[in-house]
Amino acid sequence: MKLTLLSLISFLSFCHGALDPRIVRGVNAKPSEIPYQVSLQYFITGRLFCGGIILNQQYVLTAAHCMNHENIELVKVVVGSDLKQPHAVHFIESVYIHKKYDLLRNDIALIKLKTPLKFSTLVSPVVLPKQNETVIANSRAIVSGYGAESYNGIETDKLKVASIRIADQAYCKSMYWRFKQPIFDTNICAYEPTVEKGSCQGDSGGPLTVDGKLVGIVSWGYGCSDRVYPAIYTRVSSYVNWIKKHAV
Repeated sequence: MKLTLLSLISFLSFCHGALDPRIVRGVNAKPSEIPYQVSLQYFITGRLFCGGIILNQQYVLTAAHCMNHENIELVKVVVGSDLKQPHAVHFIESVYIHKKYDLLRNDIALIKLKTPLKFSTLVSPVVLPKQNETVIANSRAIVSGYGAESYNGIETDKLKVASIRIADQAYCKSMYWRFKQPIFDTNICAYEPTVEKGSCQGDSGGPLTVDGKLVGIVSWGYGCSDRVYPAIYTRVSSYVNWIKKHAV
């Protein structure tokens, strides 16, 4: 089976615009459960298109494809687990996209907010791993987002969370090689092999954590929460030095 760029873009149910994902078979997050999660929305319509991750009071981490072609004056960063009753709304001062981003590689970007976040038990930064820190295959991971609960499904106002597993990297590479699509060492793969569960449309840019540490950013994948093809995330530990250099 050959995967063309067009079908790849369709199958990338983890991004917005060209690539798009939401949490399938997830449950509502408790108010303080994922305090580092934000949503990216269009200012005029309020439509959600991606997620983001709080790094510090001034910066939010997201996927590069989420902001690559956006007018930052038309985008707002919404904080809170309930989109109908957000804790705060912030506007964007600037966006820094990884210079080597090319659709499926280096899918990482930094958003600088115009005004600082106010931290509390409900709003706080994520814990970063060490540079090049490894994650053991089959580790239990948590993914969260406001995206669709099924492929091309309706998005939710409530933040959803799901428990999935880190995939074996060799297995992930072998599965996507069927499409002639390489999986890089700067990617990390995760899925739930027993049931369709995980990220979907609208979840792009959101967090994947293991033991409370941020290990991945929702990037792309085959369909939504497939049991055979793991979802692909940007491996955060490959970019910790990059994050610390630019998020200041």
